[in-house]
Amino acid sequence: MSAAGDTLGATAADPAAAASQPAAAAAAGPAVDAAAEPAAKKVKRNVALHVGYVGTAYTGLQANRELPHLATIEGVLEKAILAAGMITEANFGDFRRTKWTRSSRTDKGVHSLCTVIGLRILMDDTTYHEDPEGICYARAINQHLPEDVRVFCVQRTNKSFNARRWCGSRTYEYYLPAAVLGLDSADGSSAADQARLALLRDVLGCFVGYRAFQNYAGNRRQYVGQKAKAARRRQKREEREAAEAAAAAGDADAEAEGDSTAAADETVTAAAGNGVSIADSSTSASISTSADASSVDVSGAATATGSSTAADTDGDEGGGMDPEEVAQYAAASAVDYEYSGEGPVAPELYFRQQVRFLAEPDPDDPVVKSHYRMMRSFTADDPRPLVPGGVPCLRLEVCGDSFMLHQIRHMVGAAVAVVRGVMPRELIELSLSAPGRVTLPRAPPHTLLLSGSQFSPFPTGWGHDTPLVARWTGERLRMRDDAQAELQEFRQQVFDPALNNVLQHSDWDTWSRKLLPRYYYDPELVGPAVESHTVWFEQLKAKRAAAEVAKAAAAAEAAAAEAAALQEDRDRAAASEAAAKSRELEVAGSKRSCVIM
Repeated sequence: MSAAGDTLGATAADPAAAASQPAAAAAAGPAVDAAAEPAAKKVKRNVALHVGYVGTAYTGLQANRELPHLATIEGVLEKAILAAGMITEANFGDFRRTKWTRSSRTDKGVHSLCTVIGLRILMDDTTYHEDPEGICYARAINQHLPEDVRVFCVQRTNKSFNARRWCGSRTYEYYLPAAVLGLDSADGSSAADQARLALLRDVLGCFVGYRAFQNYAGNRRQYVGQKAKAARRRQKREEREAAEAAAAAGDADAEAEGDSTAAADETVTAAAGNGVSIADSSTSASISTSADASSVDVSGAATATGSSTAADTDGDEGGGMDPEEVAQYAAASAVDYEYSGEGPVAPELYFRQQVRFLAEPDPDDPVVKSHYRMMRSFTADDPRPLVPGGVPCLRLEVCGDSFMLHQIRHMVGAAVAVVRGVMPRELIELSLSAPGRVTLPRAPPHTLLLSGSQFSPFPTGWGHDTPLVARWTGERLRMRDDAQAELQEFRQQVFDPALNNVLQHSDWDTWSRKLLPRYYYDPELVGPAVESHTVWFEQLKAKRAAAEVAKAAAAAEAAAAEAAALQEDRDRAAASEAAAKSRELEVAGSKRSCVIM
């Protein structure tokens, strides 16, 4: 750490050293408001840092203690906070001591404009009366950060704030070069380009809603919880015992069926990829074409077998290239082949993709609750460059409650494949159904960025910091005007130019001209699978409609019963009232008779 950083850290730990701080700060650089000046008394307070960064030069956001501090965004950020005197040497390197939390996690090559880091820092919080967004503290930290990482503001939070748990939804942006989509004009204004853009937006609209995204995960099996795994083991044990009992009884037919089922399971396991693996034609040749509603979990109840796991709580797409993907790009780049852009590729160059529809749930490849995700919106702007004279690109924006690893890249890859005519449009709906199994193209990661996070409101109640947080930060955590100005400055000066550079990365050409055109969806597999899905979906709609009718009938019956009960109560009350009046008249008549007598 620098001499200035040592002095600032010592000041935070020992207020007696405050007298020597001005000289050290002057040596380190210009002072920045109150955060760079010696405070009369520093206290620990919970805060939220709004951070933006270009992730190209880093291994990812999350700190890795086995790597140098400068290798990760959090490592760089933690060191800058120490240098700014906001954490002590004793707490440096241990996130538990500073109560460090993050709203999202991004991998290598993924960027962000709105990551939130929650932690406890040393500060003089009286400055928030004049600077409620903590801009002065953000600038003090930025003095020690590289150009590609920026803190926009440091807002006060309460003691229970956890950036991960309080983040309710996230918004990602993906910048797609117009050339990858095959547009004829830079601005997409031609009639042919408008048709392509309309098809792209139509496909993106299919992803909106609460859908099964098991085909869009990097590895869908990692999202299966322990309860589901135990249920599969129990089911397989019961099937094995049943097969053994049938064999012992000499039931040759049952034994043959068991052998056939085992062989089919092995084929399914071999064919099921991680969403980008190439399925050999021999493993993808078998399709379950039966769509008997009684054998398919059309109600979605299969999702209830999932359990709460780390995969359930991960909210991020956040994934860069994995080693398998890097090797795939390197191999494609080495091949002396480039797609001309016209007609299909030669059959010997095909990457044959998996296309199947499961008539019955596969215990070795289940779809569970954590595979289902809610997408709030998915839009695409017309192409334009990020900087003057830059690469024309489309801004795709998707907002969802949570994402699986590589989910957005698979959604973008599938949408581009449909627009380019590589993948049939019908496979999108099949891929979003629980019984569907489709391998999908994965778009490059270089222009994926986290652009928005929405947080739950702060709880109201008693507490020393509750009224202060409400006054300085507001009902919920969000960047306000001054922080937004800091973000726009970072975007214009650093972020957009860097993004424009990665839009020219050679991987775009490799993916667009050497990988994507070779994806092959065999019509002999696609046709039966789509037909089975159509039958299944019609049965699903009929079942849901019947359920709605039954629900409406039950509600009407309950309402009628309630009305009848209410009317009965009214009749009973009226009868009781009439009886009471009759008794009153009798009593009054008796009294008059007594008076006359």
